[in-house]
Amino acid sequence: MFFKPYRAPQIAAALALVLFAAGCEQAEKTAAKPEPASVEAKEGKQESPAASSAPSIHHILLEVADLDRSIVFYRDRMGLKVKSQSAEFATLESANVGVYLWSKRWDWEKPRQEGERNGLGMYPHFAVDDVGAWTRRLKDAGVTIVQEPREYKTFSEAFIADPDGYTWALIKSK
Repeated sequence: MFFKPYRAPQIAAALALVLFAAGCEQAEKTAAKPEPASVEAKEGKQESPAASSAPSIHHILLEVADLDRSIVFYRDRMGLKVKSQSAEFATLESANVGVYLWSKRWDWEKPRQEGERNGLGMYPHFAVDDVGAWTRRLKDAGVTIVQEPREYKTFSEAFIADPDGYTWALIKSK
C-alpha cells in the first residue's frame, strides 16, 4: 500500500501509534494480573505503573536516511521479513519484535547536527545461534563490524552497524 507523499508522515505516525496501542492492549489482555502490591491497591486506590506487570515491546522505530538501503540491510543481511512498505515507511518483523523504518523526522525533534550519530546510547540485541558465524557472514557482505565477537562467562557478543550507523549487538547466551 502506498500513501500520498504529503500525508505520509501523518499516516506513518498514526500507524505507529495504532500498532503500538494494539500491541499494548494485546499484552494487557494476555499478561498475568499480579496480586495487589500494597494496602492502597487492595483498597482500590490507583496502583503505580511500577507495581503492575511490565509492558511488552511492540517495535523499534528507526529514522533512516535511505529507506531502500535500510530494507536491504534488515531483510537481506539480517533476515527480517518486510510486512508493509510505503515511500517513506516500512514495517519489518523479527522473530519477536517489529523493526519499523521511517525516512522522515518527527516534528518535535531538533534538527540533526552535521555528523551526529544515530541511536547513540541504545543498543538493541539480536539473539543469534552463533555470534562468530553471523559476524563473519555480515563482514563478508560488507556490513560494518563495530566490535568483533567477545566471549564472556554467560554469553558471546559482537556489535554491528546498519547503513545509518545504528549499532546493534549479536548475542548468544551460553
